Amino acid sequence: DRLFGKRPPSNTEMKFQRTSDGGRLYFSSSFNYVPIDESLKSYSNGIKIEKTVSKVVGRSDSGEPILEEVSGKLDRGQTYYVKLTIESDDDRAFLIVVDQIPSNTEIVNTSFLTEKSYNEESDEGSSDGDYSDYDYYDGNSFTEFRDDRALFSKDLLRKGETEFHYYLRPLVKGVSLLPAAKAFLMYQSSFRTNNATSRMKVE
Repeated sequence: DRLFGKRPPSNTEMKFQRTSDGGRLYFSSSFNYVPIDESLKSYSNGIKIEKTVSKVVGRSDSGEPILEEVSGKLDRGQTYYVKLTIESDDDRAFLIVVDQIPSNTEIVNTSFLTEKSYNEESDEGSSDGDYSDYDYYDGNSFTEFRDDRALFSKDLLRKGETEFHYYLRPLVKGVSLLPAAKAFLMYQSSFRTNNATSRMKVE
């Protein structure tokens, strides 16, 4: 309950009772929640994340997306290019990036044939200059898209800037929370970063 408006914790008790005379009692539980008072300020320690959202207004002759950066307002049904830039002050290992999406949007999954026109060259994922993603010792990458977030990982994060990106499409008009994008090192969790939460309007 403290996640919602800083109210005091509930006094509700949970009881587990065995209905048979013998044997062991097994139980499991899970808890899903959507906090209504989430507000994060930008933070960085060792690594830094920046997030930009741009409208895809067309394609160049070479097939690259032509982008127009936006802020705060998105158009329903339009496709947007989300870029996450990670800046590191040193080479680091096992980076995780988590970017939760607003509730009234969806990630454009280009693995489906009907979505291919937005990304025919499969340019989702990461880019860090001349370093090959196929060399395990030079930063093998992994990308996963879920209903509510985009996930990226990189075994070796090079000093300097590394970019991750995906495509986003607003579905429903209205104002929603734009959650903070977060990044951290899997085995050194003190090295972490997030940008600030904000609000997004879909028209």
